[in-house]
Amino acid sequence: MDELKEVGFDESMGRAASFLVEDDEVKRIKKKEKIEIMPIEDAHDKYGKLFFKVVDKNKDKYTRLAYEKGQTGYFIRVPSNMEIMLPIQTAFLLKSNNFKQILHNVVVLEENAKLHMISGCTSMPDLKGMHSSVTEFYLKKNSYLTYTMIHRWAKETEVYPRTGAILDENSTFVSNYIALTPAKMIDSYPVAILNKNAIARFYSILYAREKAKFDVGAIAKLNGEGAKAEIISRIISYNSNVISRGLIEGNANNSKGHMECSGLIIKNGIIHTIPELKSTVENVDLSHEAAIGKIAQEQLNYLMARGIEEEEAKSLLIRGFLDVSIKGLPPHLNKVISRVVDLKTKATA
Repeated sequence: MDELKEVGFDESMGRAASFLVEDDEVKRIKKKEKIEIMPIEDAHDKYGKLFFKVVDKNKDKYTRLAYEKGQTGYFIRVPSNMEIMLPIQTAFLLKSNNFKQILHNVVVLEENAKLHMISGCTSMPDLKGMHSSVTEFYLKKNSYLTYTMIHRWAKETEVYPRTGAILDENSTFVSNYIALTPAKMIDSYPVAILNKNAIARFYSILYAREKAKFDVGAIAKLNGEGAKAEIISRIISYNSNVISRGLIEGNANNSKGHMECSGLIIKNGIIHTIPELKSTVENVDLSHEAAIGKIAQEQLNYLMARGIEEEEAKSLLIRGFLDVSIKGLPPHLNKVISRVVDLKTKATA
């Protein structure tokens, strides 16, 4: 199905495991490696209802829905000392009109484990509906996770992800969020809680179009000595409204954090950046920078003078603007991101 391939779910590619949900029905579970992957309901039966430690179930009506509803979603656990070379792919397809897709996902990496994930969320064209999810990550000592989430929505879809991560000592969490299609609303503000020498990196590539509303960002709480965080955003607002939030809290000595947001306005777009830095101790290093502009006319003229049509020239400039180098990703995941960005920026300027 093209909708799934556009968010990175492709069973012709090498994958360690696959998990697919349509509306609220688990359609596919496959695995090659010695990992645990199962519906969240089965994990509750096996482990008890132990979760909602990092995402407060009473945070808002969407988290309460995930807690109270008969849940759909995945549980993934990587045992200690296991390095999964191929990525795990998960996908959620909103298939029925006016459906409310309520999800709860949990990922656990035991000590010294390593994992790459591609998570795609999408809907059928011209569909109204809601996607609301709670996703929790628990990274034990010395573990490493890259999590690439790709969103592709119909323009009347409302999307409310609620995400949290707890990073134990020396663990690393790299979160990549890509949303390049319209949506009625995307409201997402993930939080990472970092213990000693943990590292969190949040990268966002956003292209809001057709009067979409995005309210997105990330929070990093540097609670352990030597913790480090980075929040990097590339945003295009094309006749849409985008709020980009970010908060880094330095709560332990020798912690470091940096935030960076670059925005591009096209045809009455709006971008509102809200960067926040907070320190509760003396010995921290926190910084932020933000810049918003428009397509540079001199760059456009340069390309057009070389025989490139105006719309194609704009697409090339947009593609270049969204090209973010993401640290820690294996080449095959960078290729997935590059393919999605290429697909969604051709002839859209």
